[in-house]
Amino acid sequence: MNVNAVTMASKQRGAVLIVGLIMVLLMTIVGLAAIRSTGLQETMAGNMRERNLAFQAAEASLRVGEALVEDNNVDGLDFSGATPGLEPDLNQPGMALPPVHQWTDEQWAANAVQVDMGLENIGDANQPWYVVEELMVLSFNASQSTGGAIDQQSLQNTNDLQMEFFRVTSRGLSGSGESQAVLQSTYRKN
Repeated sequence: MNVNAVTMASKQRGAVLIVGLIMVLLMTIVGLAAIRSTGLQETMAGNMRERNLAFQAAEASLRVGEALVEDNNVDGLDFSGATPGLEPDLNQPGMALPPVHQWTDEQWAANAVQVDMGLENIGDANQPWYVVEELMVLSFNASQSTGGAIDQQSLQNTNDLQMEFFRVTSRGLSGSGESQAVLQSTYRKN
């Protein structure tokens, strides 16, 4: 019996070493995959934070632009494009500027209003911008035309109704300037 046990032991030399090396290799692969996954999750979390900062800055600037329309007599505002932040409807054909959503950094700097919101997380250079476009003035007679999606019932009892529509567009950047959020709202003022 001892002779067979000695013969078996001599045949199995090195098998434990190979199995051990394979186990170490598998553990290394699993560890590297975990490190890679953690790095990817940190990158995604950082990008989401940057995107959220840009969105919050754009939203704050959008509220400032809407307040400009709400709080002022818009008849006294010059929407010819001569005043920064006040433009005519740029989606109309033949305009000197492209639509706001296609603006470059230089066009935002030249034609929009930068709002100092005191947002410390994004720095002074990346404070948000806004621009207000005058879309149209809709009178009661224009609402009587066919094909419009206007609530006729609410307009029947008014004789001198004028509705002014404005598009407020804001742009916010993150602290690094790599993430951008552009928000638009259509605002109606009676």
